[in-house]
Amino acid sequence: MIEPVDFIVPLGTGSLWHDDELRLLLRSVEKYAIRCRRIIVVASSPPEWLTNVKVILRADTFRHNKDGNIIRKVVAAAKDPEVSKHFVWSCDDCVLLQPLDLANLPPIHNRRRKEQFPADGSRWQRRVRRTLEFLEARGVKLECNFESHTPQRFPTADLLKMLDGVDYANGIGYSINTLFYGLLGITRGMDQELLKDTNESRGSALVGKPICGYNDDAFATGLREKLFRLFPYPSKYEKV
Repeated sequence: MIEPVDFIVPLGTGSLWHDDELRLLLRSVEKYAIRCRRIIVVASSPPEWLTNVKVILRADTFRHNKDGNIIRKVVAAAKDPEVSKHFVWSCDDCVLLQPLDLANLPPIHNRRRKEQFPADGSRWQRRVRRTLEFLEARGVKLECNFESHTPQRFPTADLLKMLDGVDYANGIGYSINTLFYGLLGITRGMDQELLKDTNESRGSALVGKPICGYNDDAFATGLREKLFRLFPYPSKYEKV
């Protein structure tokens, strides 16, 4: 029997829309997530409207290591004594648009390789490259990365064991999903283009894939309104 999984959301403090991103994510999870056991939100100041979720309080302590803050929050949830044997985590700027079985969610990869992340690039590009090099030094060579901006599923106990002793707080840190899957010895997955609709420009349109990931530009120029038309009613995770 396949067991349901916990759905973890590490929430930051930078929302320009009073955490509408989280509202929409939770509405989409309620409607489309299959085998979701419970929601765990890890945040320093969760929104007042949030209800019927497990809340863990954690602040963002690393100034130049965004993924380190996310890892710290995900690990805090994974160490909850009642957490499921597997868990799925997701950033808040993501929604489900079709039914998705969380308990059978495959690793979702991005085809970009280390050579496409310049050593003098943005902090995020350097972080992904640093992660791939860290894994190479441990004998794991990836021909892709897993920073797909989608929900990702991990085995709880195995991941915590593999993370023990990894200094993800140091410097610019490591990129979370590539680090996690690499430590677990997982080198391939499903191509994100098969599952994900990427919205990162003004006036982006939805194209009918199961997962939508977006950025502030898309959200501010019409996507927010489109998503609220798709999910107009409060979920059980919202106080009304």
